[in-house]
Amino acid sequence: MKQHSRSTISGLILSSILGVTLQAPPVQAAAISLTGDQVQAETGDTSGYGIREINMDNPAIGNKDTNTASNNTLTISGGIITSEPSGSDIFGGLVREEENATMTAASSNTVTVSDTLLGDGAGSISIFGGYLIDWNVATAESVLAIPVSNESFTVAGNTVTVNPTSVADGTAVSVYGGAAYVWGSATTTSGSKIGIVYDKFVAAGNVTGNAVYIGTSADEEAVGTYATSGDSGTYDSVYGGRSMKGQATGNTVVMRNSTLTNTVVGGSAYFQEANKNHVTLDNITIGPDTSGKDGDNGVEIYGGNGMNLASANENVLTLTHVNVANSERKVYAIGGLANGDTKDPIGTEINKEAEAAKSDGDANGNIVNITDSNLYVAAGGVSSTEHDIMIPTDHSGADFAALCFYRDAIGNEITIQETTSGATTIRGAVYGGAAMRNALDNEATLISGTASKIIGGEAIYADATGNIVAVGKADYSTTTVIGNTLVGGYTVGRSGSIHDNPTANDNTVSVYGGTIGASVGDIWGIMTEFNDPPQGLIAGGMAPPSFSANNRYLTSSTSSGNSVQISHSTITDGISDIYGGWALSEASGNSVTLSDTNVTLGTSFYEVTYDGKTQQKSYLHSDKDTASRIIGGEASNGSASGNSVTISGKGAELNDISYIIGGKAYLDEKKPAEKAEALGNTVSISDVTITGAYDGLTIIGAEGQTRAGVNTEETGSTEEAGNTLSITDATIKNVTTIYGSHSEDGSVSGTTLSLKNSILEGNDLEMLGAYTESDIAANDNTITIDATDITGLKYLYGSASGGTAAGNTFTIKNNSHLTFNQGTLIGAYGDTTTNNNELTLENTTLTNITQLIGAESYAGKVEHNTTSITGGSLSFTGEAYGGGPAIVGGYMGILVNDNDLSLTGVNVTGAKAIAGGYGYYYANDNTVKITKSTAADTESIYGGRSSTQADDNEVSISDSSLTKLQEITGGISEGEELEYYDDETESIITISPSANVNKVSVSGGTVTIEKLYGGWLKDSDEDTQGTTDSNTVTLGDGVTAGTVIGGNNKLGGSSSKNTVTINGGTVEEDVVAGQTPAGDASGNTLDIYGGTIGTTDAAEENTNLIAAAYTKDGAADSNTVNVYGGTLGVMMSLYGGYTPAAITKSTNNTLNMYTTNNTVENLGYFQTLNFYVPGETQANDTVLEVTQTADVHGAAINAGVAKSVGLRPGQHINLIHDANTIDTTSGTTYSMMPDRDYVVTPGLVRYDVLIKKQDPETIVLYIPEDSKGTVIPATKLMTSQRNRAISTVTDVTDTASTSGYEAAIAAWNTETGVRGNMGGNYGDAGWEDHEVWKKYTPYVLLGGNDLRYDADSTTNTQGFNSELGFVKRSYHDDYIDTYMPFLEYGNGNYTERYQGARGDGNQQYIGAGFLVRRDRTDGMHYEAVLRAGQLNTDYHADIAGHHISYDTDTNYVAAQLGLGKLYTHKDNNYDIYTKLFWSHIFSDDVDIYSDLGKAQYQFDSADSIRSRIGFRWTKHYQENQTYYVGLGWDHEFDGTARATYNNFNLPEKDGKGDAGFLELGWSSQSHKDNPWNADVKLRGWVGMKKGIDYTLTIGRAF
Repeated sequence: MKQHSRSTISGLILSSILGVTLQAPPVQAAAISLTGDQVQAETGDTSGYGIREINMDNPAIGNKDTNTASNNTLTISGGIITSEPSGSDIFGGLVREEENATMTAASSNTVTVSDTLLGDGAGSISIFGGYLIDWNVATAESVLAIPVSNESFTVAGNTVTVNPTSVADGTAVSVYGGAAYVWGSATTTSGSKIGIVYDKFVAAGNVTGNAVYIGTSADEEAVGTYATSGDSGTYDSVYGGRSMKGQATGNTVVMRNSTLTNTVVGGSAYFQEANKNHVTLDNITIGPDTSGKDGDNGVEIYGGNGMNLASANENVLTLTHVNVANSERKVYAIGGLANGDTKDPIGTEINKEAEAAKSDGDANGNIVNITDSNLYVAAGGVSSTEHDIMIPTDHSGADFAALCFYRDAIGNEITIQETTSGATTIRGAVYGGAAMRNALDNEATLISGTASKIIGGEAIYADATGNIVAVGKADYSTTTVIGNTLVGGYTVGRSGSIHDNPTANDNTVSVYGGTIGASVGDIWGIMTEFNDPPQGLIAGGMAPPSFSANNRYLTSSTSSGNSVQISHSTITDGISDIYGGWALSEASGNSVTLSDTNVTLGTSFYEVTYDGKTQQKSYLHSDKDTASRIIGGEASNGSASGNSVTISGKGAELNDISYIIGGKAYLDEKKPAEKAEALGNTVSISDVTITGAYDGLTIIGAEGQTRAGVNTEETGSTEEAGNTLSITDATIKNVTTIYGSHSEDGSVSGTTLSLKNSILEGNDLEMLGAYTESDIAANDNTITIDATDITGLKYLYGSASGGTAAGNTFTIKNNSHLTFNQGTLIGAYGDTTTNNNELTLENTTLTNITQLIGAESYAGKVEHNTTSITGGSLSFTGEAYGGGPAIVGGYMGILVNDNDLSLTGVNVTGAKAIAGGYGYYYANDNTVKITKSTAADTESIYGGRSSTQADDNEVSISDSSLTKLQEITGGISEGEELEYYDDETESIITISPSANVNKVSVSGGTVTIEKLYGGWLKDSDEDTQGTTDSNTVTLGDGVTAGTVIGGNNKLGGSSSKNTVTINGGTVEEDVVAGQTPAGDASGNTLDIYGGTIGTTDAAEENTNLIAAAYTKDGAADSNTVNVYGGTLGVMMSLYGGYTPAAITKSTNNTLNMYTTNNTVENLGYFQTLNFYVPGETQANDTVLEVTQTADVHGAAINAGVAKSVGLRPGQHINLIHDANTIDTTSGTTYSMMPDRDYVVTPGLVRYDVLIKKQDPETIVLYIPEDSKGTVIPATKLMTSQRNRAISTVTDVTDTASTSGYEAAIAAWNTETGVRGNMGGNYGDAGWEDHEVWKKYTPYVLLGGNDLRYDADSTTNTQGFNSELGFVKRSYHDDYIDTYMPFLEYGNGNYTERYQGARGDGNQQYIGAGFLVRRDRTDGMHYEAVLRAGQLNTDYHADIAGHHISYDTDTNYVAAQLGLGKLYTHKDNNYDIYTKLFWSHIFSDDVDIYSDLGKAQYQFDSADSIRSRIGFRWTKHYQENQTYYVGLGWDHEFDGTARATYNNFNLPEKDGKGDAGFLELGWSSQSHKDNPWNADVKLRGWVGMKKGIDYTLTIGRAF
């Protein structure tokens, strides 16, 4: 360095401070024009960039004769520029190191070369717009004593234009817009050369804003007139700007129609940034390698190249028609390439954390656009170690692992396309960004064309996050081809590096209409084995570990939020694995979406050469693992949650697939951890065909080694999400395994598995909705198979756990067809507990199945499970591990309780057994319900079965066909006693065997059974006893059973309180409610409502039984046989409580017989016999015929008859008849039942019935011949009906003379215009206009009433009445006469209650009448009414428990006379009146119908004579409205109704009596403006009428 440089700087600073201006030397720029022939070669050994010894005699130096290296212009045109022997250099401006003191810039120079031949076939030529060199040499005793250099130089704004020109073959031409070579060395006094010391040597030569134009010019670029074809020569290297130490920013290279053999860089810098440079290449041919080095070093095209911790940011690289002439050459096109240093700086301590935070060495924000080009590697931005990282010489890729300082590649973009098919191929790799630290938010877009690999962002030891890979266009208008790798974000980490948890998060891969997995170029790209992603991979984000020399292993990495979306594309066998995300500690929230894409996957087996050795290795999986995979997210030692795989597209096909998994987490054997869980993952497959690989296909919603489900057991309620696997409208072939969720060590709860409208072709298919191999829960899972066909099933489980399986729902429906390889279907399985699960089959076909089990446990509890099968068919075959083919609701647990199994409309073949529950020791509260089903081969049906306890089970069979049944049993116990030690009581607990409280109901259809038991306790040969108590058996139509027993105890012990009900069907040999060999048989009940009991003579002794109880050694007490119907076989013995041990032990047994014409062989063991003789029984009928022994000794024989029994005086009915005599010794008694000891004739006449033993063979019921009958008192309701009829007739007369008259007068007044009842005062128009007298005026009246009568009976009435008539009035001197002919119609109903009986009548009348009235001027008025018509009544009554009905049509006539006096005072009228009513109804013969039969009653005619006196005050308070109050008293003189039946008189209804009333009312009169009139009246009654009635009438004038 020159010492005076410091003085110059110091002077500048001082002058600035003092305000003194120093005079600068004058600048004189030069303009030089030469020919090529004038250019002289260098005289030394070298030329080009870095040259220090320059031939200053060369005229091609712009400032050769000036004192400035700026603003010079050098033009070379024509001739030949020599290139031998040392090569030639051309400088627009030149600053040499010896001139640094006076010149610090080489700027704004212009060099133009045109129409010149460059070179003479050898050597080199370098063209510089501006060139500056500063070489520093220092000597010091030690490193720390090296002096500091801080000089600053500038090379800016220079322009080189080479256009048009040509280059001689064999000449290496390099072009630099601007170049600075600021460098140096240091030597210690001992002679040791130590090189550059970064912290000491801070001098810099900044190269900015320079430009190179080849085959074009700045002006042509500005207006777009550049040539698009031609040959502008061959160039070795082109730099817009290059600095050995300093910035290289804002430089430009535009190169068209040329050939390139080595390098193009927009800006190249050491130690400082190479930012914002632009490179444009168009129509460029990549020529052969001219470096002379061994191998192919490749061609470098960089927008910016920052070396030794220099950044390369915001550069722009645009390539169009860049093609390789020699297909072996590798072209690297990178927007920004930055790198660090591989050595620690000398003499300083490095703060690695501080270094990691720096951005020098970053490659950020670069943009690359490639069109119609063929390249090897294309990248937006790369931050690596050494500047030649992308030019490997050993063909094995470069090594990123040696970096000391790690830097980023952020926000870079690369876009690749082609305008014609096949015009663009990237045969190595495409990177959005690659870095030794972070690769963030980079984008790689392949719009069209071909690329071997595409990686959005690759990071070594740090994060690859937010990167995007986009292939094709969303409208599918382009064609793309991708080779074997397509990755959004990829990071490789190791422990002890700068980042112990590298992430590959939020990366995106999108492909629209591409072909992926094609054979394209070099499968390795640019990286080595441990850095680049493996071949055959599509992934959103990958964060695998890396091995270093000392085998350090990364323990944590994350790959979350990544997505792969591929649509309308083709994936070929160059791809083996598709991942949303893969990492060590977490891979969550990733997604893989394949829509309308055909896929054929290859294997994940490939060859790699590393350290000179070639081996086969699968990067992601174990060695020699050839499986192909589609996985949403995979993690070891962590979480793989919230991932999704979505595969859809009509007609799309996927082939050779080994695995499809939503999320997978496992524990790595090399670095054991505690957590590997997979939650909330989703696999959705629809509208595609998938064919598994050779070894089959596995589809799993999620697989987590420590957990793949929500923790329902621990938290009770959780916000965690379960996993989902959905297959819809798809065809899956060669599938071997389907799991909704799977875990080795943890929960699989909350899983959803859905198959809909699909076809699955299994290969020994194992399907489990949720499966954990641990003792953790498989709870609350939902499995649905809907309209799906599955073949080749090995087994099918809804949920399975080594612990608990609870709350699961498994549904198969809508004509699904499942074909098994003699396999098993289990709704839920839990080693320790299986409860509250549901298995539902709706219209499903199962073929070749061995067992169908709703819920199973190996050695635990199976409780509260439901299995429902509706419609469809089940075809069983083979042998199961628990026995023959079977359908079981709950199975194999120690305790199997409260399980429900139902079959409705199902066709079952091959199943030997159908059971609600089968348990080791307990099988309680289980249910089997079979409805409208067929089970052709089933031999055994039971509700619950166990070795010890089988209680409260139920079997219900209706409308079904089961024709090969050996047994139906509610509960079966094998009769074994259970002993166990109870920790709480610290004692041994003994459980006795039992089959209690079981229920069996069989009816309808066709069912054939050998044995039908409610509870069955088998003989275990143990020295113990048990119970079969409180069981129930019900038999209906369509059933044929050999033996029916309610409680069948074969072991010994009680068989009590059992009930057998026979509603229909056939019992061939025996029906017994409770049976035991030794023990009590008490409280049993046998009910027979129908069917045939006994058709076959049994060969064994003590058979052909109809018995409530049977014991060989015990008490038979309080048993009951009820015979309500059916046919008893003549070979049968009818017993109450049978015990042969001692006759005294048969006590309190009862026979209730409700039928007649029964015949049995024997009758006995009853202490009470009740005969309920039914109503259809006639005289001389026999209730019970006994052909052998009738033993009723000491019994109480009671009889009761229905009221309609056809028994009359002098007749009898046989209760019991035995031609061999009846044993009635020991005080047999006879009695009639209260209230059932009489009969009633159809005419409601009662006769008392008696009982007696008529002779030794017969016990009879009879009526003595002289018995007199009595009429039932409640028949008074029928005479009351007649009374009600005559009362209605009288009430209508009253209405005609009051409301009818008033409506008529209102109509008259409206028509004539006169007012008042008298028509006005004397002399008014009413008297003088005789034409008025001649008129008849029509009127109408509508009314309604509601009244309650309370006398000896209570009557409620409602009625409607109407009247249509004409009125005429004639006026005389002192009176007015009124004439009213009218028609009447009305109807109503009433209800009457009397002594517990009730009658209801509906009345309707129609008739005609005439009213005349005279009103005198002194207030006197008198009237007469005459009416006639017909009254119809429809009557129903309930009398003494019998419903009767009849209709009657009665003619009537009625009359009324009235007299009164009207007083008037102002607006008040006072009327005192009296009336006399007479009504008559004619007689009628009526047929009475009832359940007793038909009888005829004669109703006599009836009269009513009623008088009334009354008073009414009327107040006229408006012109047309009045209100009134009145009192009245009625007296009925007759009104009595009478009726007869045969010689019996019915009770009379006496109508005589008095009734008073108080009335309140309001009325309005019609007038010319309103033809309507109305009257509302409310009356309260006392006397024989008690209550209140109201009447509403409406009239109208016409």
